[in-house]
Amino acid sequence: MKTIILDSGPVGMIVNPNAKSEVTLACQSWFNQMANNGYSIVLPEIIDYEVRRELILTNKSRSLQQLNILKRELYYLPLTTESILLAAQLWAAVRQSGQPTADPKALDGDVILAA
Repeated sequence: MKTIILDSGPVGMIVNPNAKSEVTLACQSWFNQMANNGYSIVLPEIIDYEVRRELILTNKSRSLQQLNILKRELYYLPLTTESILLAAQLWAAVRQSGQPTADPKALDGDVILAA
């Protein structure tokens, strides 16, 4: 089975009930096609966090409702101690190699997602 792991950009577009832009509508169409074609679609907890905090900040209650539905319908990949420990190792290794992935004080959710 093919698996898709969602990132925050697509999730934000997928849960937008007022989509009007061509890009957002195309993303929603792609998501529906993948879901209807038997792909296993994963919503990582770190991505839920990244999207949810912005929706709460901007009072987008309808999008929050859509995110809650998505969370129930997809495979929800929770953060674990193991994944956080691995993320810390990855973050440090990338920094030591001289290729930071984000501001030094940033949470760097992409490293957590990779872990």
